[in-house]
Amino acid sequence: MSSLLALGSAISFGFSDFIGGFASKQLAATRVSFRAAWAALALAIAGWSVMGGDITVRDSWLGAAAGLAGLTGLVFLFKALAIGPMAAVSPITALVGALVPVSVGLIGGERPGVLALTGAGLGLMAVPLVSGFDRHGGQRAARSTVIMAIVAGMGFGGFFAVIAQIDPVTGLWPLIPAKLATLVALGVILVASPKAGQAPRIAARWAYASGAIDMLANVFFLLATQIGLLSITGVISSLYPAVTVALGRLVLKEHLTALQIAGVVLVIAALTLIGYDPSTA
Repeated sequence: MSSLLALGSAISFGFSDFIGGFASKQLAATRVSFRAAWAALALAIAGWSVMGGDITVRDSWLGAAAGLAGLTGLVFLFKALAIGPMAAVSPITALVGALVPVSVGLIGGERPGVLALTGAGLGLMAVPLVSGFDRHGGQRAARSTVIMAIVAGMGFGGFFAVIAQIDPVTGLWPLIPAKLATLVALGVILVASPKAGQAPRIAARWAYASGAIDMLANVFFLLATQIGLLSITGVISSLYPAVTVALGRLVLKEHLTALQIAGVVLVIAALTLIGYDPSTA
């Protein structure tokens, strides 16, 4: 079940990043993130109201810390996605983001089974493969884009690692202070930034949609870590580039290379091995 929840998280993250990156082509990344955070907060409050959960000081602070880490990842990811190509940015971010929770989980004493470890290894191999480029297509990421993608991955990895430390009795509550901290930080940034003109209506709508789907991904991941191993759920959730790349191919007609196809095959193999390992049941 934890693997399925993590997979749902990956799919949701993939859609959210694609939509947010698309909005960032017309609107500054910080303003996209600000609108996305409002939508995410509304869903977090609604979800917590329905599911319930205890309110603790410790987990509130953990939620806020996770939110700031995730915000760092989100802003830098949207900046990188706005430059593109999406097929390069997302896999780099995901690989770096996956290494953080995997390391934290193993250092913390998690011991996945052989099949799960093999699947996790294949998953990590799949992430950079999905970013394979066609030498004749000219789709190469600039150095600044790569740096932003790495910073984004560190932010997301920090989010994964921190959110996994939350006590299950709190339910979805920590996601509320996570988004409140995000909104406060973004508010300060926007106040200090030059005043921008009115945002294109379609870009604003994409931003809100991105935030709503991102919150769904957060919920899936939080639930997955409460019943599964961080070292495994972190890898599965980081496979979202397959979704982003597929959307880039279908919607933006970005070229899908043989390496990217091989990466998708490895993703399927990785999920199969992890799913069959008793340690992830």
